[in-house]
Amino acid sequence: MIETPWLKIQGQLELLRNIWPKLDEEYQSHQSVVLEILHGKAQAVISLIDSINGNANNEMSIQKRSKYAVKVKTNLKFVLNDLKD
Repeated sequence: MIETPWLKIQGQLELLRNIWPKLDEEYQSHQSVVLEILHGKAQAVISLIDSINGNANNEMSIQKRSKYAVKVKTNLKFVLNDLKD
């Protein structure tokens, strides 16, 4: 779920890095704002993954683990779709 969008983003960032000096100042400013938004969305994914790792080590009942897994999967899909956009 995470690897495919991340590889796409990596390619786009590499392209942007290569053409950055050729962009006019206004477009660089716009792209800086877009990159700040991307950073925030990436942080949301990282936080969600960290919460999964942290809670995986906690002692929970099977019922609580199941509910947590469904909630996390739903949230992860939402955040990843947001990141793709």
